[in-house]
Amino acid sequence: MLTSEAPKSLEKMSDLAKCPFCGNAVEKNSEGDIDCPACAYTFYDTSSGNQWWNWRPIEDRLQTALTQAINVNTEMARERDILREELEQERNGTKALMLLVDTVKLATDIAMAAALDQKTKLDLAYARIEKLLNALFEKGQP
Repeated sequence: MLTSEAPKSLEKMSDLAKCPFCGNAVEKNSEGDIDCPACAYTFYDTSSGNQWWNWRPIEDRLQTALTQAINVNTEMARERDILREELEQERNGTKALMLLVDTVKLATDIAMAAALDQKTKLDLAYARIEKLLNALFEKGQP
């Protein structure tokens, strides 16, 4: 069933769609027929206006499907970018948490080393005191 609707991509009826055979630009001759210089073919106009020429239902459906596919692709790309950003934030959060854990471990190791160092110092001090006491007792004995 033919309709008189031209493709929405054509802004006005004086715009002509490209040749359906070779894809090149066409022109309207003085008699109102449409000539394709590339094909050297004349398409004879039997109606008024360019509606019969510009009516391409399959191309229109394909263009609509392509536009819908592009819109879906754009939306999917947007969703992908959001997911990438969320993943990067998650990774950054994990990195920060791991850095915090490493910092706590290091602080614990430093505190442990300081405690061991203090114990060693105390042990050395007790040993010195013991030596001094022993020396005093040895000298103080009659």
